[in-house]
Amino acid sequence: MSDGLQPYTARPSAYRLPGERAPEWRCLCPVPNYRRHAQPWLCIGDLELAVWRVAHPEVTTSDRSARCLLWMERTFGKA
Repeated sequence: MSDGLQPYTARPSAYRLPGERAPEWRCLCPVPNYRRHAQPWLCIGDLELAVWRVAHPEVTTSDRSARCLLWMERTFGKA
């Protein structure tokens, strides 16, 4: 065993550390599995974003940032 190779010591991805939980959120958009969104605010559609932008003309950011703002308003805003 003196060939100089290191043993494989990486943690397999299927295992979780103690106390680590599966994510609470999962993308349910009708897209293939490899195109699932990684964050919940990315699931907001273009039409929904356009309606929100009309109600908030002061927002002049990119669509990506505006989606995040819309999601934060829904999640953390007061009803």
